[in-house]
Amino acid sequence: MLKSARNLQVASLVVGVILASPILADEDSVTDRLEYLYGEAEPYRTFFFSLKEAVSSDDRERVADLMNYPLRVSGAAEDGSGIPVARISDREHLLREYEAIFAPNVVQALARQEYGELFANTEGVMIGNGQIWFAGICIDNTCDEVRVATIAINRDAPQ
Repeated sequence: MLKSARNLQVASLVVGVILASPILADEDSVTDRLEYLYGEAEPYRTFFFSLKEAVSSDDRERVADLMNYPLRVSGAAEDGSGIPVARISDREHLLREYEAIFAPNVVQALARQEYGELFANTEGVMIGNGQIWFAGICIDNTCDEVRVATIAINRDAPQ
């Protein structure tokens, strides 16, 4: 009986490793892609998880700190109100318009997004089907230092 339990534990461990491998491979692929495009991946990975946590916990002040201003917001709100394309000038503007900017479909896209499924190109990193884009923003003219921030929110991107 003890041997059967031990065999079951080993089998469970093997199945777990096999099932986890594609996820790890996807995360590795994203990390490799970010390193290829931007020279490093960790700031983008850290940013992704910081944004995801801030939005899911409704920490609006933290979310406002993770934006690049002026922030481009496109698409009318789900109820059809709002300007189709807007520039959010600063953090105070974002905080006033937070609920309209972070429409339920934008929040849901971020909640569903996994790091290993991020899409990245030379323009930035995409969350969902384009609901949120973030990128490295040069801090100075030499671009030796970069701050990762949200650069666009598309409220009407398809789910």
